[in-house]
Amino acid sequence: MTFLDMVDELFQDTDEEPILQLEHPDLRSDAVPEYVDGHYQRSIRTAFRVLEERIREEGGFPQDSVGMGMVQDAFSTDDGPLTFADVEAEQRGWMFLFSGGFGALRNPPSHRDEDSIDQQRAMQILHFVDMLLEILETEVVEEDS
Repeated sequence: MTFLDMVDELFQDTDEEPILQLEHPDLRSDAVPEYVDGHYQRSIRTAFRVLEERIREEGGFPQDSVGMGMVQDAFSTDDGPLTFADVEAEQRGWMFLFSGGFGALRNPPSHRDEDSIDQQRAMQILHFVDMLLEILETEVVEEDS
């Protein structure tokens, strides 16, 4: 039995769907029900709405600040309020990681009516957003300490 077969077998023995292993409570309560109902694009839009609201809150942005522009301002190496790294290249990396998620993963399902996201891709994107939320909340807490 190959290693990958053993990993597959381990995951087949669980009763819990992989998507239900999301850590962030807002994703579990808001995005997961949409995912479970087969509304994959809607679940992604919801997940990014949760992330956007959290960035807005942590960065002190007004309600009309949205999307990639706000994210780039939040993580700006010049004077962004959400600075997680002392090294400028790493801070730019955070900015690109967060804003790239909005541009490449949120925008297509948010601005098109087509069902271009399948179950597997939706699960991957939801886990990505879950990771970003965890990083944002962990790093902000550490910055405030």
